[in-house]
Amino acid sequence: MRNESFKIDFIASVIQNLNSTLESTLPAYATDYHSKVQPILQQQSNLPLKLNQLQAVTMLPPSINTKIQALNKIQHELLSKEAEFHKHVHSMEMEFQKTLGALYEKRKQIVSGSYEPIRKDLLNPEEYETSPSEGQPKGIPDFWLTVFTKAPLLQCMIWEADEPALKHLVDIRAVMFDQPKQGFVLHFQFEPNDFFSNEVLTKQYLMECVPNDEELAKFNGFEIYDTVGCIIDWKEGSKLIVEDESGGKRKLSSFFNFFQPKKMLEDCDPFIRKQFLETDFEIGYFIKERLVPRAVMFYNGDISEDDEVETSDEELSVQEETNPQ
Repeated sequence: MRNESFKIDFIASVIQNLNSTLESTLPAYATDYHSKVQPILQQQSNLPLKLNQLQAVTMLPPSINTKIQALNKIQHELLSKEAEFHKHVHSMEMEFQKTLGALYEKRKQIVSGSYEPIRKDLLNPEEYETSPSEGQPKGIPDFWLTVFTKAPLLQCMIWEADEPALKHLVDIRAVMFDQPKQGFVLHFQFEPNDFFSNEVLTKQYLMECVPNDEELAKFNGFEIYDTVGCIIDWKEGSKLIVEDESGGKRKLSSFFNFFQPKKMLEDCDPFIRKQFLETDFEIGYFIKERLVPRAVMFYNGDISEDDEVETSDEELSVQEETNPQ
């Protein structure tokens, strides 16, 4: 008990020193208050309560500690079962995905213009109109570009210089896999264009479903832990990512940076790197879960930013409710 009391006193001393340091450095971080200092201060406000909780646990009788250890073992086993559940759901989702292939292929054909819908293809057949194909646009021009600009999470990624290239995007697919690791890969299919020779650009997300012994309370199923982009074979004079400037190069803001996340983070501050990767993971998951299966709803403007916020909250709630207890 004497050792535990010493630990508590030591932690309290560290907290006091940290608070003094924060007070002395606050002016220097005034411009970054919300992003750096405020979260730390918020954590400090909870530390007295955490200290009391720590003290309460360390003061428990040995017999109670033994029982708590037994409960901890049960908790580990429960989380292990929960991880198995999430992996099983992943396998089921892969099987379900196979049933969607024909529908996604037909959507691509209509968008690209390789297939012209007939009366039976319409949701409301009575609205079907026959019109001469001569002089009519092929497929649905700028379909995916329009979808991107109407999706709240992607709007800020699209720059004016990107638009001519994105006009040639004819399909996006999310393909799940479980070998050698679980994850999914996004396929962006382009028609022939003047910007790059790739027919398909890919972005791969690797996931793991393993409870971390040091952060068990944070376990909530699969987490994306790495991402792999692809090499874009730019045609001469059409590169959108970097440009020559006085003998050197400078990075340009472009949607196509999405396909080389690691390169974007070269010589990057660790804090910014972490935030960037978290955002990248969020965007990848959004494209897989929302953009690909709801593309025409974004195109029509049926999904607003408020809808997306509500959907995110609902998905989090459902995820918490469906986790086996």
